[in-house]
Amino acid sequence: MEALRDNERVVVADVEACEFMAGTQDQLEYRRSGIRAVQSTPLRSRSGRPLGMLSTHWRTPHTPTEEDFTFFDVLARLAADLIEPFGFVWDDLWHLGFLLGFGLAMWRLAINRMEKRLID
Repeated sequence: MEALRDNERVVVADVEACEFMAGTQDQLEYRRSGIRAVQSTPLRSRSGRPLGMLSTHWRTPHTPTEEDFTFFDVLARLAADLIEPFGFVWDDLWHLGFLLGFGLAMWRLAINRMEKRLID
């Protein structure tokens, strides 16, 4: 995806209206999966080296708010700080389990944040 290649955030508010995705395999897969919007924030080491990306998907067209971007940036920083010391070796099953655990924790955090926004 462009976020990883260009090392900067990419936001697609509507997959169906996105010119750079038109006719691509990515667009077809998003359609098949019922995804209409996506944002991808690069994960960078403290020295700026690309490590991966954090993506968020929505089932309806969506434009994230500045508050959302701040939240994604915090999550990306936390993820990068956890990933970098391990060298991100996919063959290491313990490491994969660690990342899955981290993902579940971040999911819980995101759900709690959304619930708070609904209540406030």
